[in-house]
Amino acid sequence: MHTLNGDVKKGVLGAWEVNSAIRAPFNDEVQALALTVNAEIDRIVSARHWVWECEYEYREELARLKSVKAFPLRADRLAFFGPDFLEWILRTALKLWENGYIVREEKQN
Repeated sequence: MHTLNGDVKKGVLGAWEVNSAIRAPFNDEVQALALTVNAEIDRIVSARHWVWECEYEYREELARLKSVKAFPLRADRLAFFGPDFLEWILRTALKLWENGYIVREEKQN
């Protein structure tokens, strides 16, 4: 399990938490990364939902599903995020979609 400072302890009720005595400050860079990952998960969920709605033939559907990746347009995606984190993003998005999560479009005023 990765944390900002690497120090992890097991908390109440078995939840994992960062050791509060050495907690790293939550800064804008971390928040920006979290928002970026959330947006990418929403994008993958939307892409998966689109493939499901279009009712492609089997081969076309399979090809489209295999092409869904986390941050596909980012050239340094493997170096920046690492393969494990990219796989986690993809699996999390697909699991959310399988459990009924649908990205709702915000209405423009």
